[in-house]
Amino acid sequence: MAHCTNLVVQTLSQIPIVKHIENLLQSFYSFFSHSPKRHIEFLKLANLMKTKGNKILWNVKTCWINMLSTIQWVMSMYMPLVAKMAKDNPFLTVARVNFELLCDVNLLISLSCLLPMLETIHALIKFVQKRDVFVCDYVVAIKICQGQLYSHYSNPNTKYV
Repeated sequence: MAHCTNLVVQTLSQIPIVKHIENLLQSFYSFFSHSPKRHIEFLKLANLMKTKGNKILWNVKTCWINMLSTIQWVMSMYMPLVAKMAKDNPFLTVARVNFELLCDVNLLISLSCLLPMLETIHALIKFVQKRDVFVCDYVVAIKICQGQLYSHYSNPNTKYV
């Protein structure tokens, strides 16, 4: 199952908006991981804005589900990220690029629309990795996953527009 989902994500990675999301996540990781001073400044800023300011995790392209925790980090740290990138914007071109990516409406909408799918698939993968899963349990889990994805993306009453 993991191999099949990785093949799907490799195909999705060829879509321009998904490439932009992957580039955004990689850019944030590089921005904060290469400078402990930047991360400390970010932690102070996050504290002032009453958010946690956790460290960003590396988005491993071969294990695409890692994108979930990184996207959750970006979404939960959005305001401190915008403030930090705006503050560093005149001095660093990387901060300027990150700031422009954070202000890109298409990218933000794509992040918020991608998050429920990743959470649903992640829950399915976690369930399947248990040792005591029988075939009928697996079928039910897939049906639940399909139902959740349908309600997020296909059902005319509840889908994202």
